[in-house]
Amino acid sequence: MPLSISKNKADDVVIYPSPTADGIVNIKMNKSDPIRKIIVYNVQGQKMNEWILDEVYPAFSHQIELPSAKGTYLLEIYTKTQTFSRKAVFK
Repeated sequence: MPLSISKNKADDVVIYPSPTADGIVNIKMNKSDPIRKIIVYNVQGQKMNEWILDEVYPAFSHQIELPSAKGTYLLEIYTKTQTFSRKAVFK
């Protein structure tokens, strides 16, 4: 039996639309592990915003608003078992 490492595949988390014209971004999990926390960083690595989601009502999708400055942002999406990093662009 081969050994394997937990895969953090690109299609496990979907960010749309990106680029966004109005700063609104949707995050959708394609797994059974709900979103626990989302952190947005700018390209300088500064934390811009953070959302902690309710564990009582698991969320498999969530909508966020990016900071008002147009640019590229890094989203860190935390579940109970994994952390995903995705890019979102606000044009």
